[in-house]
Amino acid sequence: MQSFRAFASGFTGLFILWFAQALWIDNENNHLLSEKVASILPLGGSTMALIFVTAFIGALVAGFAALTGSLARTTFFKK
Repeated sequence: MQSFRAFASGFTGLFILWFAQALWIDNENNHLLSEKVASILPLGGSTMALIFVTAFIGALVAGFAALTGSLARTTFFKK
């Protein structure tokens, strides 16, 4: 159960931060780059879908990093 909490914490924290930061940057440059990238990828040109996908991928990496740290701690520092 502790491993799931570690994954969920890492995933949720980075998803929220990445999504907010990407949305902020996208709004500041009037969606110029994200529209071009979204038109290349099969997202139908949706900038919000691009931001969501990038936040999801980053959150997966962060979740697995937190899970790895949690499992390493329980492996090497048993009580």
